[in-house]
Parts: sequence; structure tokens; C-alpha cells
Amino acid sequence: AYLAAYAARSLVMFPAVLLTVAAGVLFGAWLGMPIALLGAVISAAISYEIARTIGPTEATLNRPTVSPWTRRIQHAGFVTVLSMRLVMLPFDPVNLLAGGLRIPRRAFLAGTALGLIPGVTAFALAGASVGRVDAGLGDLSVPLLIAAGTMYVLSVLLAIVLARRQAAATKGRTAKDGR
Repeated sequence: AYLAAYAARSLVMFPAVLLTVAAGVLFGAWLGMPIALLGAVISAAISYEIARTIGPTEATLNRPTVSPWTRRIQHAGFVTVLSMRLVMLPFDPVNLLAGGLRIPRRAFLAGTALGLIPGVTAFALAGASVGRVDAGLGDLSVPLLIAAGTMYVLSVLLAIVLARRQAAATKGRTAKDGR
């Protein structure tokens, strides 16, 4: 039922982070993380496919003003999606953008699955830190909250490192091409 709800949430734009936190509350840290990750990837795939199906036409993507950007994003699809996931950009816009720009499906799914790991871990741990939902803030697990915060910071740092490496690689290719 949880995975079905996570999959359906993409159709109504229900906040994915709430379901990820709920996985930690419902299933605990170690079971909640993989279940939430699976739900998030399924949900992302649904949004992606919708945008890919009804998104911009090839003619629009091939316009002279759009084409260079589209090609760059498509060429670096995995890194683009991975970076967007690591910095935790809003979930649904990333799915819709990737589908609309026709980032290759495998690159999207791989970038999504890998890029969501730190964020899903952070939010599922935050959910798991709640000992009892009806106990208020007094029943929070401080070690789990610290682990959640650490995963969040790690995700942002990974995104920064990845962005710098990608920029250096792009700069190197541009210099090599004589542009």
C-alpha cells in the first residue's frame, strides 16, 4: 500500500519528502530507507514518462535557441540528474524537466536512484527518529537526527564536488575544441 501511495503521489504532486519521512516512521530506519527509495524511483519514473510523452515536441527541442542547451543536458544526462538529486532540487520539477528534455531513460533512472540515496537516507532517518508519533518532540532520537543532518550535509557536499568536476571537464573539452 505504501509503494502504491508513493507511485500515485506523482499524479497529484503530493510532497515526496512527506512520504519519505513517513517511511522512517512506519518502517524504521533500515527498512524505511530502501522502501522509500524504491517508492521515490517508481514515482519519479511515472512523472518522467508523462513529461516525455506529452512534453515538448522534437521540433521545439531542435529550435536554434533551445537545441544547444537540450543537447548538452541530454549528453550529460546522468550527471545532470545526479547533481539535481544531490542538491535536493524539488522532486517533481526534476522529473518533468528530465522527461520533457528527453534525457535518456537509463541515465535518468540511474542518476535518480543514486542521487536520491543521501536525501532519502536523511529524511527516512529523520522519520525513524520519532519514537512515538503521539509523544511529541520529547521522544525524538537525537543520534538518528544527527545522522539525518549528516547525510543532508554530505549530499550537498557531494553535489558541489560533482559540479566542480563537471565544470572542469567541460572547461577542458572547450579548451581542447578551441572554443
